[in-house]
Amino acid sequence: MGYIREYYEQIVKLQESEWAFIAGHFQRKIYAKNDIITQQGDTEKHLSFIESGLVRFYIPDDEHGYTFSFSFEKEFTCAYDSFLTQTPSEKAHGI
Repeated sequence: MGYIREYYEQIVKLQESEWAFIAGHFQRKIYAKNDIITQQGDTEKHLSFIESGLVRFYIPDDEHGYTFSFSFEKEFTCAYDSFLTQTPSEKAHGI
């Protein structure tokens, strides 16, 4: 979780109590290559932070899908529109 703290501390120096509060809201989850984080039609429930690797955003089709964006390591990621509105995502994203 050190990368998340570094991310926040680019903006503001955190006191230990502030970091403890923030860190208490994260849970580490490891995905394998080709795992899908959010399926098209699912509602995004989590904001994720990429420690290493990248996440591809795409619109699925019969073969591979149409890629329209990426998120890279040391960035936050999610199906943002679905996360904000709590409605089904029109897109998918995965490793």
